[in-house]
Amino acid sequence: MADDLMQGLTRFYREVVVPDMKTFVETEITPLRHDVLSLSDEIYQRFDRIEAEYQSLKSAVSRIEARLKSNDEKIDRMALRSDLLEIKESLVDLTRRVAQLESDL
Repeated sequence: MADDLMQGLTRFYREVVVPDMKTFVETEITPLRHDVLSLSDEIYQRFDRIEAEYQSLKSAVSRIEARLKSNDEKIDRMALRSDLLEIKESLVDLTRRVAQLESDL
């Protein structure tokens, strides 16, 4: 009796379950797997584009920062020149005043 039950279950498994599982995998799982793989490929392609754009933007920002630093240094030098010119003018004015005071004495 037990052997007959086991043989019947084995036969049911081979004739019903296995073909149904193969059909299910072929009709449901395989297309879903292909869809998931396609989607992941698209995502990775987008990540690659984003990574490339990020590197471009990073380089551009570095160049802009370098230019700003250069411009700040130029502005600082211009400010120093301006201050130096003002000091020279003040020195000329003071020299003229001293000369005037000496001539008045």
